Amino acid sequence: MKEWFYINRDNAATGPVTDNDLYSLLREGGVDADTRIWTNEYGKEWKPIHATEFRGGLKPPPIPVEALTARPNYGGAAPTEPVPVTIPAVGKFFKVLFIIICIPVGLFIVFLFSEAASPTEYYASSIGMSISDCRKTMMAFGTTYGEADLKCSERIRKKDR
Repeated sequence: MKEWFYINRDNAATGPVTDNDLYSLLREGGVDADTRIWTNEYGKEWKPIHATEFRGGLKPPPIPVEALTARPNYGGAAPTEPVPVTIPAVGKFFKVLFIIICIPVGLFIVFLFSEAASPTEYYASSIGMSISDCRKTMMAFGTTYGEADLKCSERIRKKDR
């Protein structure tokens, strides 16, 4: 480490101090950014701290080993057991809300995956349309004759059961 000297508030050269001492002085207000400092590398020139590697204390001092290994103070003995975390109970309101939401959503999903594969099929079977009318309606929406005949026949047969 370098040895540093600085001009104190009484205009007297003070030192030698280490890098860490200079950082401490910066943090504590013993020196400021305009304080002039000197080391052997500067020759005869004294430089203000803001024009050196210390500019404003940008580089913090290394963390002491004691700080890394110290245990936090809990105001007494450290807890030996973990503190239990309680999860609030779900109230009756939320249970009812859950049921109100889940039943319609569940029925909608069942409807989507039920045998009514298209709105046309569902409509045709729900109004009791004949196989002939059902087939014509499905063909109007782009279904081939064979597919329409098969689907309409299945619908009518299932409805008659």
